[in-house]
Amino acid sequence: MSEIGLECRLARSYTMAEGTPDATAYLLVKVIPDRAAGIGRLPLNIALVLDVSASMSGEKLACAKEAASLVVQSLTKDDWLSLIVFNGRAKSIVPRRRVDDKNVFFSQIRDMDATNGTRMHTGMSAALKEIGLASPAMVNRILLFTDGETEEEEKCLDCAREAAQTRVTTSTFGIGDDYNEELLAEISRATLGGAYAVRNPSEMKDHFLREVQDAATIGITNASFTLNLAKGVGLEQMHRVVPNIAGLDPRAPDSRMYVVDIGGLDATQFTGFFATLLLPQRPPGQVRVAQVSLKYDVPSLQIKDKTEKSDVIVEYTTDRDLLGKVDREVMGYFDQIEAQRLIAEAAKAAQAGNAPAATQKLTQARLLTQRIGNVAMTQNLAQAIDELQRQGTVSPGAQKTIRLGSSHTVRLEPPKQS
Repeated sequence: MSEIGLECRLARSYTMAEGTPDATAYLLVKVIPDRAAGIGRLPLNIALVLDVSASMSGEKLACAKEAASLVVQSLTKDDWLSLIVFNGRAKSIVPRRRVDDKNVFFSQIRDMDATNGTRMHTGMSAALKEIGLASPAMVNRILLFTDGETEEEEKCLDCAREAAQTRVTTSTFGIGDDYNEELLAEISRATLGGAYAVRNPSEMKDHFLREVQDAATIGITNASFTLNLAKGVGLEQMHRVVPNIAGLDPRAPDSRMYVVDIGGLDATQFTGFFATLLLPQRPPGQVRVAQVSLKYDVPSLQIKDKTEKSDVIVEYTTDRDLLGKVDREVMGYFDQIEAQRLIAEAAKAAQAGNAPAATQKLTQARLLTQRIGNVAMTQNLAQAIDELQRQGTVSPGAQKTIRLGSSHTVRLEPPKQS
């Protein structure tokens, strides 16, 4: 019995045979856990990193305390937690320990005060040290919250790269108008974490709790995703599209092999990956254009270094009518990747003072989010477009909401079997 299955689907199962230019193919790969396999819950190892700079005083700090307390309350005695605060420097106010006495955490959370300085990298570095004390058979996650711009941003990116190398997912939460959403987006992308624009302090509880709940579903660890391409096939880009949208930076051991270290995978529902391939000209017939493999561990079942494989088959044809058969689920995830790209490009255009270009790109993104049924993002984009048309710029709050919100995936329904 296999603990997971691999499902590979192309947007079009057919492509034109020789005599036509190279074709683009969109590939969706679903990693589907077998819920009957009995994959158990793993202990969580969470580092909660909170900004306590002076700008956090008042309602924001009060809500951060409440959200942090909710995280503590949601954990079990088998989980581990470290509590870190930062301003001009970082301090582990509760070093990593088992959550068997929650009052230890509650008392330190109550006593948190806001003071001057914002050096986020100190908090990230302290979190990595605490996380590094854990057993490999744990779910390692950093929850990073801030409300302002930080000094020495490159050091934050260095910490993100270290977290990615050690497979420590880092989810970021920004509140207010002063933090750098591009920095938080890149930290989350690099480590395959979530990114949240907190529009008001009361939302923090829901976002924090969602991340803890998601972490608790991880039962597959040390996952490594490999895409082996057939001769002549090219790779343009790779993304993870479920649970969130993140551009991937695969290693290339050779010219036709691409490897991405994923870390943990959900044991309750599928994880999705997306690749854009370039197919060469070939004569008519079925061809294997790629092979997907996933290497993984399941600690609760004492399974280590197991590998599943699946072939990607396309049929070259001379019948153009067959090209009209399109997998709408695959194209729906492509639309979400495109919307994210357009929103990022619009931000650059708006920053450069090119309001017409920014408006055009946001309008295109809005059409895509509307088509896939992302109501919240469609409304947020409409607000940003309205601001551009009225005042030639997008407000900081709206910009942060659409930029970080563009990484949130709308799960789509698979095509019905005929």
